[in-house]
Amino acid sequence: MATAPTGRTTQADAAPEAMPSREPIPPLEAGDLLSPVEFEQRHQAMTDVKKALRSTAFPGLWLDPAALLGGDLARVLAVAQMGLAGV
Repeated sequence: MATAPTGRTTQADAAPEAMPSREPIPPLEAGDLLSPVEFEQRHQAMTDVKKALRSTAFPGLWLDPAALLGGDLARVLAVAQMGLAGV
């Protein structure tokens, strides 16, 4: 860290290598083998994706509420199958 003219060390004057770098979280992809923690991190990072409701009582039961209410049964089935497959 550098010393400011007042004799104090400031955070803004720190060397770039001293600050931690954050790599972007990759999106979920079919076939990823993830721990539950890593899955949650990736799922939460995907803010631009419509997300399914995931049951805590029945693991693997996922529902797409928009598709269900809109009558898109093909999408409802696809999301349910992804949940059952553990994607």
